[in-house]
Amino acid sequence: MPECGPVLRRCGWPGNVRELRNLVERVVVLARTDPVEPDELRTFLGVEVPVPSDSPLKSAIDRAEREAVEKALATSGGIVSSAARTLGVGRSSLYRLMKRHGIPTDSAE
Repeated sequence: MPECGPVLRRCGWPGNVRELRNLVERVVVLARTDPVEPDELRTFLGVEVPVPSDSPLKSAIDRAEREAVEKALATSGGIVSSAARTLGVGRSSLYRLMKRHGIPTDSAE
């Protein structure tokens, strides 16, 4: 990711090294290019082009997101904090995703 250095340096990294580590882990697992291109890295940082809510792409993204959340929750035995770590998101973010996708929050914490 040598060309990605400037992109990474522009981030504030309020979550310090742990946030950077989580980002790198997600990029390693999910990146489609090798080496990772700066434009692709920007998508992992949340700088994305909005997708219309009625598009087939939006539907596919929503379906993949729901499946990833359900799988992480199943793998963690319903423990939200563990599932959040697996997904590389904060616990509150995972709760928001669960609410958006209608996934019950009656898991043991």
